[in-house]
Amino acid sequence: MDFEQFKEEMAKKIKEALDSKYGMETSVDVRTVEKMNESYEAITVKPEGSIIGVNLNTNELFKEYEQGKSIDCIASTAAEFANRSLHSGPGFDIDSFNDYGKMKEKLTMEVVSSERNADLLQKVPHKDIEDMSVVYRFELTQTDEGRTSVLVTNRMIEQYGITAEQLHVDALSNAQEFKPIVIESMANIENKIL
Repeated sequence: MDFEQFKEEMAKKIKEALDSKYGMETSVDVRTVEKMNESYEAITVKPEGSIIGVNLNTNELFKEYEQGKSIDCIASTAAEFANRSLHSGPGFDIDSFNDYGKMKEKLTMEVVSSERNADLLQKVPHKDIEDMSVVYRFELTQTDEGRTSVLVTNRMIEQYGITAEQLHVDALSNAQEFKPIVIESMANIENKIL
């Protein structure tokens, strides 16, 4: 089975497992997920009618298949992961996404390579600085296991009725709270490493 066939078969089996084993009505789609510094093929699982979903990295699942694991076993494990993730998702009010006044309190900045993210930068508000670009994220949750954030897109700021310049100003005002600047001597940094 080649990668394209695998993606379609895996999506079908994951949906079947979620719908029958977990009693969920889901939409399962195959798509490309674009992230900063990378993109990958994914199977996106969402409960019917929801805008929040889980992306399962199909490239990683296909590696398991190539290593001899059965497609049924991979699909079962992936469905279990998707079910767990959807039911333990971030405690975040989805309706807040429509209110920029609430969302701007969660606004952060991230510096990325302009060259490595050239295609994605066409779809997101950004500020170029030399060979780097500042992009913007809404930081939703942060735990020991990682963070949940959403990359701000051109479409989002259009829906909010704000400009990229306003987004930048708001992100700058949050910067000190979210990621405060810390100045340390090299001796202190070396001591922390050692």
